[in-house]
Amino acid sequence: MMNNSEVSAFAVYSKSKRKRRDNNKNKLEEKKATNVNDILKKEKLSGYKDLYKQSFDRKSNLNCLRGNNIITDKFGKNKKSNLLRKNSDKMNRQKNSNSSHKKTKNNLPSNSFGDFNTKIKFTTLVNKKNNQKLKLKNSRSSTTKAFFKSTITMDNITLAETGKKKLISNNCSKQDINDDPENFTSSESDDENDLNQSTSSSTNENGLLHDNSLNVATDLFSWMINPVPVDKFKRIYWESAPLLIRRKFCGGYYSSLLSTPEIDLILRNNNVLFGKHLDVTSYSNGQRETHNQIGRAQPHVVWDYYSNLCSIRLLNPQVFVKKIQTLTSTLQEFFGCFVGSNVYLTPPGSQGFAPHYDDIEAFVLQIEGKKHWKIYKPRSNSYILPRYSSPNFSQEEIGEPMLDVVLQAGDMLYFPRGYIHQASTVEGEHSLHITLSAYQHTAWVDLLEKLLPMALKRATMNSKHFRKGLPLGYLNSFGYGINPSSKPVLRKEMIEKAKRMVSSLASYLDDLDAAVDQMGVQFIHDALPPVLTPDESKCSVFGDGLHMMANGILTEPKMLSATVKVKFLRSNICRLVEEEGEIRLYYNVENPLEYHAEEPQYLLLSEDTVPLIKFLIEKYPNFVTVNEIPYPTDNDVKYQAVCDLWDRGILITDRPLEEMDEEI
Repeated sequence: MMNNSEVSAFAVYSKSKRKRRDNNKNKLEEKKATNVNDILKKEKLSGYKDLYKQSFDRKSNLNCLRGNNIITDKFGKNKKSNLLRKNSDKMNRQKNSNSSHKKTKNNLPSNSFGDFNTKIKFTTLVNKKNNQKLKLKNSRSSTTKAFFKSTITMDNITLAETGKKKLISNNCSKQDINDDPENFTSSESDDENDLNQSTSSSTNENGLLHDNSLNVATDLFSWMINPVPVDKFKRIYWESAPLLIRRKFCGGYYSSLLSTPEIDLILRNNNVLFGKHLDVTSYSNGQRETHNQIGRAQPHVVWDYYSNLCSIRLLNPQVFVKKIQTLTSTLQEFFGCFVGSNVYLTPPGSQGFAPHYDDIEAFVLQIEGKKHWKIYKPRSNSYILPRYSSPNFSQEEIGEPMLDVVLQAGDMLYFPRGYIHQASTVEGEHSLHITLSAYQHTAWVDLLEKLLPMALKRATMNSKHFRKGLPLGYLNSFGYGINPSSKPVLRKEMIEKAKRMVSSLASYLDDLDAAVDQMGVQFIHDALPPVLTPDESKCSVFGDGLHMMANGILTEPKMLSATVKVKFLRSNICRLVEEEGEIRLYYNVENPLEYHAEEPQYLLLSEDTVPLIKFLIEKYPNFVTVNEIPYPTDNDVKYQAVCDLWDRGILITDRPLEEMDEEI
């Protein structure tokens, strides 16, 4: 028997369900059956099947015998190191010796960023007979030739008084691609087992393990906006104008990220909650409604809403889709800020959201179906690059669109924050797209909000003028209820002095580094944890070290020796700051997949450890031996600090660790 709350919830759901069905009955009856044979078949291009062929469980905890730790966590607790330490005599014997690692053949890893759908080959392979490097020239399959026929429309739309749209349409020809290597970032070997991610400009021949994460992220972004070069995008469109890229011959360009059947599996296999992970919305008669229920979003309930022309928005899809996590966690290295994502599934002939503008740079990747987009210029200069999103607008408030386009599978649309937009599906076509968001609260004003209080504090300490009292009677000279003409002399003097004092703050901006550090710490807290490639996992605490075998037997202990080479896992993996009289190293390796689900993670460092961290920051992306790392005290303490960083997953080695000698 149901209690009152259950009866109420059931009644609300049933009433809402009936109301939706009644409201949309006429629409559904007017829909004409579409013959499947009449639908344009979208070309399925071959490419990489997965963002990464293999993923590893980040939550593996390789517990080992541990020594004392000189790096503490934010609670001041010392955690033990997870490796047996070599005694000092053994370390001194090895200090000037060659590395004991076995030399292995230079096998190139398979690190790919999704279904690029291009058969462009520009890589370096190793000849098995004589180990001679052979550089392959660009080769293209028939699939790639179709890709070259895709067109790109670049809408360089300015806020001119005429309000007219300047439309430049270019064909992405084969010759254009050949002449400009920046137009592609993917490569493919003839052997599917030897597929590897490589570009002529950045990717190291040894694979992602030896590359700079900033280069890898730039390559991924270049693939996303292909064939527009990254430099051109930043110069012309970034924060300035919408950009439309059409790929009518590459409908599957983004198809590896997600599909509608996968969403069904996500609902069935995960505890997807209304409001937290999923929203159900509709927009009709100028009104947007949210139809979220309480608790888990059961597939039957969600698809019932969908059948009644409701739009489904999947929030935080990286929690459930590894490929999207890989995409966003990699792109955040390029943007230097958190990259969010939402997935939108909309039934045919419907709209889920009212016209509005956002406070983020938006990249719309059309995965399936078609969607009709209308983009409107900012309403005035004060609405250009806004700090916060807008409320919903009525159709009468927004006027005529500056861009009116139907996105098809494979297309991409970018528009800056502040551009009003709305989207609806066409009759007979559903739509599945993912919106990537970047640069929220990453403007100059956000930096100055942190810097100016520091400058004012410094000015107050150094200048008595900032500490002087306000003029007597100032309360009777200023204010909403005060007549400005009552005391014009005092008003003029105070206004002029306030301007001089504000101008003098420019000489106290010595804390710009500290202000940027605060922005960096915010990014570390916002960021997704990195997704490791198989090779990276084998060389980190997540895949290396001790393993538990059958019958409670451990694998042989492994050793982080003085000749082992290490580097940071990513360029933006951590941030070294001085806060509240402490030296802290913030890091994002242990961040949750849900935004701000946990407090920031950091380590407390001693002053002796600071040169070590700065040295590793300066040397990135190069590997350095433990012996090369400077440290003011003895080697044992330095070795312990490096082991502590490896334990946290912040450092990675250039190859898997060797097993310890039996004598140790």
